[in-house]
Amino acid sequence: MNISHAVREYLDNGNIVSPEIASILSEAGARQSLYKILLDQPPAPFRKLLLLALDHEIAFQNDLFDGTCEDPHEHYEGIYRCAFLLYRAGDVVDTLSLWSAKHINMDVGSSLGAEYFLGAGLADTMAFLDGWSDPDAVAIFEYVNGFLSVEGGEWSVREQWELSQMNNIREA
Repeated sequence: MNISHAVREYLDNGNIVSPEIASILSEAGARQSLYKILLDQPPAPFRKLLLLALDHEIAFQNDLFDGTCEDPHEHYEGIYRCAFLLYRAGDVVDTLSLWSAKHINMDVGSSLGAEYFLGAGLADTMAFLDGWSDPDAVAIFEYVNGFLSVEGGEWSVREQWELSQMNNIREA
């Protein structure tokens, strides 16, 4: 089974991640292909797939950081590609998963910016985070507020950022 078949199976089975699909997602190259396929799809139905891919990207980043694996094909950017597609899915709950990913190491932490947390929209994201007493939600709220204070209260380059992220996926 290749990634195209996996995507079809996922949709045909009511968005269920079978063991075969999970196995395919363990391969960094397959995940890169998935991101290209999903770039031209509405991402919300693929959230489960993307969250599993994010788990694999986190494990891959940890292995790279620890030196327990090599990356001859430069798949290290997969975590940002996956995060962008989760951003596009627009579910505020994903901010918590993305926050965990942001803190796996300094490289990811410095590159996974506040933009990735705003896929559900500024108002919905901030209301969600403000409504949680979880320390991570408070930290994300403060992080996004800091980003917005630098941006003058609004995110004026959103379209440019999104285009840059889409081009990064297409060119991978």
